Amino acid sequence: MKKIMFFPMLVLALLVAIPVTGQGNQESGDGEPLLSKRGHHILPQAGDFALGIDAGPILTFAGELVQINSGGPFVDPSSFDYAGPGQAIYGKYFVREDFAYRFRVRIGYNSNTMRNRVTDDSYDGDVADYIPAEDDVVDKRVQSFTNIRLSGGAEWRRGYGRLQGFYGGEGLFIIQNGTVFNPNERYVYGNEHNEDNPAATTTTDFGTGASSLEAQRIISVNQGLGFGLGLRAFVGVEYFFAPKMSIGGEFGWGPTFMGQTNTVETTEAWDAVENELVEAETVEANPRNFNLDTDNNFGGMLFLLFHF
Repeated sequence: MKKIMFFPMLVLALLVAIPVTGQGNQESGDGEPLLSKRGHHILPQAGDFALGIDAGPILTFAGELVQINSGGPFVDPSSFDYAGPGQAIYGKYFVREDFAYRFRVRIGYNSNTMRNRVTDDSYDGDVADYIPAEDDVVDKRVQSFTNIRLSGGAEWRRGYGRLQGFYGGEGLFIIQNGTVFNPNERYVYGNEHNEDNPAATTTTDFGTGASSLEAQRIISVNQGLGFGLGLRAFVGVEYFFAPKMSIGGEFGWGPTFMGQTNTVETTEAWDAVENELVEAETVEANPRNFNLDTDNNFGGMLFLLFHF
């Protein structure tokens, strides 16, 4: 493992150690700064910030426009996507015209609560007088997941005219607890398990509202806390089609490690022998993953960058 990690770390170290020298990327072919007809700098300057978005919606819109008169379909790009995996905000800060710091940030948390009415097992009135809308109790299921991704690195640039190449290295840090497909779950039931009600009326499917008498039921599911680390060397190209506006893409290579604590499912049931409510835990070990490969950090898409 140490030998596997050594080479990508060495590559990243060499990238950081590259002498920071001007590449003339702010000049046209005759050595003059590249300016628009109105005298504005086309390429980014020292002190500029950049914000990236997915170019897909705009390119789709432009492509479909030419088909409108021929009856082709029109795709509505009603929203932009973030330029980067996992819905991360992507940006840069230019220290010089040919050197920038770059970052990606995602701080995501999602919580969804579903409610379902079930018969109140403790109702002691006349059955004929029971009104479901008023006398029912409520079961709740809360699903949630957290996804935090932070990355930062350095980028060097070179080129002449509107076409610019760039390269560099960055590090990645991930914290994750649950996913959209496997969220954490917490249950709150309207009917209690007790000596008089060892098999309580309980929701068995929040999607349909189905319920039945259950002697054992789930209290919570914790998917485990995940941590990830990665290093990445990257290379890419972008073209400035207007002042401080560019389109481009990039590829990268490096190792990523992801580990996760155990998934724990907690259930409850009434113990008639001990005459008490007992909880039990089921533990499932989660895998650890190590990956060393090339990647397209934007999922195969082109990105748009706006500099200001």
